Amino acid sequence: MDIASIVKQAAATSVAGGGQSTLTFSDILRVKERFAIGKNHESLALHLVAPLKGIIDDGASPGSKWNGIPLLKTSAVPINSVVINCSTSISPVAALEHLHASGFKSVVGFNNLVITAPGLNAFFMFVNIFRAISRGTCSMKCSV
Repeated sequence: MDIASIVKQAAATSVAGGGQSTLTFSDILRVKERFAIGKNHESLALHLVAPLKGIIDDGASPGSKWNGIPLLKTSAVPINSVVINCSTSISPVAALEHLHASGFKSVVGFNNLVITAPGLNAFFMFVNIFRAISRGTCSMKCSV
């Protein structure tokens, strides 16, 4: 499956749950004010498919970037933005609670994007495997 087919399939799929917004992937692609919380492979892969305007990181220094993506304090992100919660391992619930307490209404969980869009899941898995290959840490028999 090519990336255009994956994005088309994901665009038609509704995402919701856990106190998060009901949006389609297509909705997310149309929004210009698109941010994430969580600096990890998920947010980086998401940025490749749906470029982010920034990543929320309250500990970041002003003007800093992570993999070329601007890092911003919560207070610097417009409240009407769509925020994708890419915090998947350390504290996804705390991140969601922080976003809600900060007044964000359009919060979408990365897990919901992946669960409801299997083609998108395959793309993110591909990105993670490719990164492991390029770092030389792939445990499977694989090469570039």
